Amino acid sequence: MAGEIRFTRLDDGSSVELTHVPQAVPRHTGLQSLMRDALAPAAEAATREAFAEAWQGWVRTILIDHADDPALIVVVA
Repeated sequence: MAGEIRFTRLDDGSSVELTHVPQAVPRHTGLQSLMRDALAPAAEAATREAFAEAWQGWVRTILIDHADDPALIVVVA
């Protein structure tokens, strides 16, 4: 399988594969550091909350601002 997910019609067996390209949507510049810090065993609540807000902001951008972005979901031939 070339894509990440395949949709197959039950009536004629034709299918299409899709790939998700999250890099098409810019992330919060410190998201990786925030994730690392939030996942540390001794992370404070404020650190975890900062990560959660940044992550949810990125997800919101994907779902709202890039809902029709052809670079985000790619049909694999």
